[in-house]
Amino acid sequence: MKKVMSLVLLSMLTIALIPSVSFAKDKNYTEKQLNQILIKSGMPVNVIESLDVDYKRTIVTNSGENLKYAGSQVKTFHRDDETGELIENPESSGGMFPQAAIPRSDLVFKITVFDGKYPAFKEVYGNFEWLTTGKGPSPGPYGINKDMFSIAVPDGWEIQSGKYGALMYKNWFNPVSGTYTGWVDNGTKGFENGGQPASDGYSMYGAAWRMNTSDNSNMYKGTTWLTMRRVDSDAPQRIIVQYMEAKENAIGQFGVSLAWKALSVTYTPTAGSKNEANADATFD
Repeated sequence: MKKVMSLVLLSMLTIALIPSVSFAKDKNYTEKQLNQILIKSGMPVNVIESLDVDYKRTIVTNSGENLKYAGSQVKTFHRDDETGELIENPESSGGMFPQAAIPRSDLVFKITVFDGKYPAFKEVYGNFEWLTTGKGPSPGPYGINKDMFSIAVPDGWEIQSGKYGALMYKNWFNPVSGTYTGWVDNGTKGFENGGQPASDGYSMYGAAWRMNTSDNSNMYKGTTWLTMRRVDSDAPQRIIVQYMEAKENAIGQFGVSLAWKALSVTYTPTAGSKNEANADATFD
């Protein structure tokens, strides 16, 4: 009899828990509700106001409402092609950047870090948004096809298997009216591999996602995320996101190989060339 009662109670508890697990994914949040959740997480109001509503919705839908903001300070960088080193971009650059660097007038980043569900875990979100059309500053490939976006972590952190994701938004251009129609959730369709990292994008030092959207008259923004665990108490609390823009050669070819190390992924074109932009964030 006790065994039967235990099974009944277990079934009741399982049924009761199901809505709480799927609640965030099923709920249509208003921006006010999203802001309240992020305020409760400890995120400063000025940071919340700097995030667009789609990015906020992606975070809450994926990580739930019980968030704890880990804090972050973001700086942007470009990579020196000769030394491979990241060089901080000055705040007032007048738009002058090395030729292979994507200027902030075209592409911007957000990096947000939250405490994970268990001690030593962090949930990391990287976000990019093209402020120009999807074609970007380079002549091809069309759209953001073959571009890559990565999150790189330091030594002393362990990437958690299966804890990856990505989401793309498009701002559709209406050729009749000559205006953009507003941001539309495109799900994982803008990424290869169903929103998981590219087949060549997995590393102990992070992950890289490859894009496959070829519309050249739209604007794009996307968010990728991963979970990591601190395995060394002295490990730096730092994240780098990096965008690689693919540029085809004269006969329409582009290829690239990836090389990883702590806090870095190097993209070496095997056909064509590339532009890059990087951002750095520290957290508590």
